[in-house]
Amino acid sequence: MNYQALQKSEELVLTLKNFSDNLPDAGIYNIRSKLSDCLNDVPDKIKNGLSQTKKTEKIRNLVGVFSALSECRDYLELIDSLRYANTESLKKEVDALGRLLSNESHPLRYEY
Repeated sequence: MNYQALQKSEELVLTLKNFSDNLPDAGIYNIRSKLSDCLNDVPDKIKNGLSQTKKTEKIRNLVGVFSALSECRDYLELIDSLRYANTESLKKEVDALGRLLSNESHPLRYEY
């Protein structure tokens, strides 16, 4: 994992928080808070992965990051299907971060 991925993840968290502020606050899905929170710990997991010397710890952190990215992408798909907003550009950003991290780690791949 590299520092470019860390910076991109921090920017993506802010972008998602700003985007989620424009979503409906109520509803059975509670999509506003879920989207806003789904990537909160990703920058920390990337930092932890960068600081670890054991490969198993790096992989553990990366699995957590990929899981959060997949969750985020699922919420963006839901927002699209509910017609709350167009999320194509955000999905591309999520996928770009996943590919960036995949390029740095050969044992795991982010695919969407």
